[in-house]
Amino acid sequence: MKCLVENGSVTQWPLNETHVANRALTPEQARVITPSPKPAVDAVFQYVVERKPIMHNGEPLQVWEALDHPVATMRANLAPISPLQGILTLGETEWGKVLEYRETATWAEKIIIDSADDWVRTSQNIAFFGYLLGYTEEQMDTLFIGAAQVTA
Repeated sequence: MKCLVENGSVTQWPLNETHVANRALTPEQARVITPSPKPAVDAVFQYVVERKPIMHNGEPLQVWEALDHPVATMRANLAPISPLQGILTLGETEWGKVLEYRETATWAEKIIIDSADDWVRTSQNIAFFGYLLGYTEEQMDTLFIGAAQVTA
């Protein structure tokens, strides 16, 4: 991949061979970009984008930037967990709250509490479950992140 270098700075990127030929750019203007490795990121929380190259030691250098996913995307990327993983992560006290509520719940609420084969972070059942626990959205995210580490 190439870029246009003018007055020691990258002014246009990317350039293809058609750009180079149509504009009659010299090799000093149309420069090959030195590749650089992408940064390692946790795909649940971050993603990588390529940015405009910078000049480094007189040569254009590829630039990457790690960005945080928007919260909604991050939540959608959290892997489903099994109910057992969730229960083990919640612990006895928190799970006791759910069981206590279940005793007085309506039949519809019992279905919501009991219906999930897997817990999916963005599901309405899990939103209701978090409400029963009095958890914030961030606490529910933490529950899923921690539960994913539990081997059950």
